Amino acid sequence: AKTYPFDETSPTDKKTHSFRGLGTAVGTRDEADLQVFMSATGFKGGVTETTRIRAYRMWEIINSDPGNIMVEPDFNIQVLQGNTSDISLVSGNFRTGVSAWIARAMGLPIGNIVLCCNENSGVWNLFTHGALRTDGISIPTLTPEADVCIPDSLERLIYEYGGIPETQLYLEACRKGRSYCPSDLMLSKLRKDLYVSVVSTNRITALIPSVYKSHGKLLSRATALSYGGLLDYRAKTGSTGSAILWSEEGPVSERTQIAEILGIPEDTLDELL
Repeated sequence: AKTYPFDETSPTDKKTHSFRGLGTAVGTRDEADLQVFMSATGFKGGVTETTRIRAYRMWEIINSDPGNIMVEPDFNIQVLQGNTSDISLVSGNFRTGVSAWIARAMGLPIGNIVLCCNENSGVWNLFTHGALRTDGISIPTLTPEADVCIPDSLERLIYEYGGIPETQLYLEACRKGRSYCPSDLMLSKLRKDLYVSVVSTNRITALIPSVYKSHGKLLSRATALSYGGLLDYRAKTGSTGSAILWSEEGPVSERTQIAEILGIPEDTLDELL
């Protein structure tokens, strides 16, 4: 946490205080612990946006005079820095990705957003090569949530970065079955804020038993896809800390497929679930 004082010209509300029961010891007293949202207006020290703070005044009690004197320093604020969590999700549907992006922009402690593809790697091609084919044919895999050529609600993300003109270019490319090629500026913004990984079906089928063996946790196929993408991101960047694996399906809803991947009877899987 970092402390920022008010500017000298900024007023502080001074309250009256009782001097009874203070004793004779010299010390300090934290008067309040009030958590609020406050804008940067009136602060110095580099606060540039609305932020969550802890507001307090620290009084110094001095008994060197006949009457105890309480010396009030500048009013201070303490920025509360919560730990952020990365979020990794399947890229076949961008509604969750856009929601995470907006939530992060509004101040929710979300760190990096990892978009995960399977063999249908159109989003990876967009971020890596700067082009998204809109006339492709999806390949059926073990993770149907990602078996798409044109991700649902991708236009919402494009709008957030490029506004109406860029969104119109994307929609026109989709309508005519052409490749969508964003501008260099648009592409650089996407690459700065988001990370895309491709996780193969073979790797997904290896991750599910591996995670169960090492951690005792059962992953759905989509969750394994998200986990593989997160591992790729951390291997490349060295990022650590907490993370959220976002999936709309759990292992209970696909017990037949998970039992087959683990090589165990469904009845045995039911006991594990």
